[in-house]
Amino acid sequence: MRLQIELYQKRFGYLPATIDADKIYMNEANRKLLKDMEIKVYCKPLGRPPKDPPPEEVKARMAKAVGRRNEIECSFGTGKRVYRTNNIRAKLPDTARCWTGMCYFVKNVMKFLRELCHALTKIWHLIINMVTGWGYACTPAVVDWN
Repeated sequence: MRLQIELYQKRFGYLPATIDADKIYMNEANRKLLKDMEIKVYCKPLGRPPKDPPPEEVKARMAKAVGRRNEIECSFGTGKRVYRTNNIRAKLPDTARCWTGMCYFVKNVMKFLRELCHALTKIWHLIINMVTGWGYACTPAVVDWN
């Protein structure tokens, strides 16, 4: 974990305020490292559960952290399932890293295009509604045959 924090600091110029790490990384050594670096982490404390339950605001912060972590894990799961990042068969490690990077690059491009199409569709519906004066762009015209 120390290496990842140092790489983050080298890239952005400062330490992260919080870390959303999986349970497996929250051992005693990593908790001590994070405490020394004054980095917040929201996870279950080690050892026996306390007699008194934690306050509601702590529970809410923990729930938000778990939600962020689940979103990250979901992203990796989608990469493995849809973009086949778990099935890269390259002979050289550099080639495998390149393929993995390209899989996640394509995933991000597809997400951007999906959001762009969604925004353009909303704009198009807004323009249609303004021009026609209808409440909905897909409302059929009422025809009176009498």
